[in-house]
Amino acid sequence: MQGAGLPQEIYAESVERFWSCVSGIARAEGSRFRLLVHDLVQQLQQYARDESFKLDTHGGSRAQNLLLVQAALQMGHHLLDGKGSQRDGAQRLLQTFMSASSDTVPETLATTDSLPYMLVLSLFVLPLNAWRAARLTFLRRAIVYAHLLAKQARSAAAAADAGQWDQTKHVFMLFGLVDLLHSATKDVKDGDGDGWLDAHRTRLLDVDGSLNAQLRDSTLQIVEEELLPCADLAEFVDVCGTSFSFLWS
Repeated sequence: MQGAGLPQEIYAESVERFWSCVSGIARAEGSRFRLLVHDLVQQLQQYARDESFKLDTHGGSRAQNLLLVQAALQMGHHLLDGKGSQRDGAQRLLQTFMSASSDTVPETLATTDSLPYMLVLSLFVLPLNAWRAARLTFLRRAIVYAHLLAKQARSAAAAADAGQWDQTKHVFMLFGLVDLLHSATKDVKDGDGDGWLDAHRTRLLDVDGSLNAQLRDSTLQIVEEELLPCADLAEFVDVCGTSFSFLWS
């Protein structure tokens, strides 16, 4: 993780060593940034599914593992804006997903880089104001995506006894968690211009201060005490309207 006192060139060298180690363990198709986003999706899905981290991290509390999000966001921005910048391409990809017509939404949600990937991608490319403007679009995509998952599950014998909410709850938990992360790491005062990204990246350098505490305490508390206990979609929407006072603004 890069703190405010760590020079950019030293951080860049550390990132290169990290990916060299990764390539020595396994090979995967795609850019480093795309792989990082998918890794972050998997991590956040564990919170969304209320799963243990013991198998993957061999220890550490849920609060400590959530702090890895900050490190992933730092590295993602480094990869996006490094040599051969990928930021414009990432923004176009997200915009294409968000602007898809209702006829093509099921098709776009059936790809590898589907709704979970796009939700996490938004953390890297959207300022807070833009995310809030896009939330309803993402929520509509989430409902369609959940319907597709439930339809697939109904054809599987193992899911025959599970209710639709049990099969799809994690979709809405991920949406809620990403929404919380946007607000924890960004500020509406940063605006929509180029300045929002500089302010966001500066905020991510605060590895021991208020951001750390907000991720560890406030964000996790809302997930565990208000999101995960939701018994159906109606309750989830109700929670979003009260606990997330900004969600429907």
